[in-house]
Amino acid sequence: MFEKTPLRELIIPEEVLEASNRQEFIRFWVADGIDHTSMNIGGFVDNNDEARLWGSILADIAWHAVNGMQQKDPTRGTKKQMFNDILNGYTKRLKSKPSLEGKVGGK
Repeated sequence: MFEKTPLRELIIPEEVLEASNRQEFIRFWVADGIDHTSMNIGGFVDNNDEARLWGSILADIAWHAVNGMQQKDPTRGTKKQMFNDILNGYTKRLKSKPSLEGKVGGK
């Protein structure tokens, strides 16, 4: 499913480094077929709205993935087709109710 490559940290966009107000919210890996994530739970100003805000983050990630795939290989399909593929994969994964474990922690 995934090409085996040396572990490398992705770059932080220059705009983030130059911003005075910034916050990291998620990192995600697949290692030996198992999902791993580090998330900034409780990192919003209004944590009462946190679930909806995570939904917005997931939607933004989907659109960024579509834009990146389109830039890398425009022959893969239209942005609408790729977004629908992401949405179908997302829905299928939600319905499968994977057994994921974790704990809230910090540095």
